[in-house]
Amino acid sequence: MRIGTIRRNLLAAVLSSFAVAYFSGMAASVIAAPSVESDSVSNPLPRATVKKIRSAIVGTWASNEETKAIGSSEELSTIVSKKEWEIKVLEIIKDPYRLEKLKIILGTPKLQKKQAFIGATYQLIFLDQNGRIVAAASFFLAPKVGYVLNLSPNAFEKDGRYYHGWGTQRVPGNWGSTIDYRNYVIPFVNWNEAIGYTPGR
Repeated sequence: MRIGTIRRNLLAAVLSSFAVAYFSGMAASVIAAPSVESDSVSNPLPRATVKKIRSAIVGTWASNEETKAIGSSEELSTIVSKKEWEIKVLEIIKDPYRLEKLKIILGTPKLQKKQAFIGATYQLIFLDQNGRIVAAASFFLAPKVGYVLNLSPNAFEKDGRYYHGWGTQRVPGNWGSTIDYRNYVIPFVNWNEAIGYTPGR
């Protein structure tokens, strides 16, 4: 009886160890499995937010030296370390016609998977009638597609300066916590009417 009991206990221990290892392995494989991104995602900007836009700032990234020179406080140093770069303002769009074209693009229901791009990236900061940021985006030229718009969940203003980066300060929107919006764009089909020139040139 004693030998039989020992054998049963040993068998139970082996099976228990096997089960722990098996299911732990399954969990690890699930965690390690690469995420598969969709070809398209819903536009996170609510229509009500887009309707609030009263002006749009067109700009480029300020140089690293310019950004470091804006202040020496701990807060501004943190901004630089997070790569939330300052925007060098090139133009402020207030013309109703051009703003309407921008709103049409921002209201596109779906964002598409981003392809490669060529050339420089330009920045857009959208403001309401009180000067508050309600949306932010970048636009750039994509091969065989033309200009595309890349929405950003992060932008802020401080002391009259605008910053656009992928940090913690979010702009309004239904941003999915598991979606990397850097990988999705909107075809900027009316770029010629909304922008119509290469900023900075």
